[in-house]
Amino acid sequence: MRRMGRALPWSDRSPGVVSRLWAVTDQQVVSAVTGLMEPAAGFIAGRPHRYETALRYLEERRDAGEARDGRRAANFVLMMLVSMSDPGLVILPTHRLVSGVPALGGAE
Repeated sequence: MRRMGRALPWSDRSPGVVSRLWAVTDQQVVSAVTGLMEPAAGFIAGRPHRYETALRYLEERRDAGEARDGRRAANFVLMMLVSMSDPGLVILPTHRLVSGVPALGGAE
């Protein structure tokens, strides 16, 4: 795969995991991906309030005159696109760890 932008700083502390993050800056690539995604249905799974919070933040920044053009940071939100038809797709609730709860028995 051809690199279409500059490498961005990235830190991953997971042993044996190599992560790479690239900014896609080639306008032809951005347009091609946008064209492919435009007719697709999307689902916000897991944490839809993050998207809603990002929209409220954008409105606040626009009202304050700080997001007048599409290049300001407030116009963007981090997200991940995943094919729902991937047979290996597994979504685990890793962000919902609970501690300090007494052990439960089989009846509970």
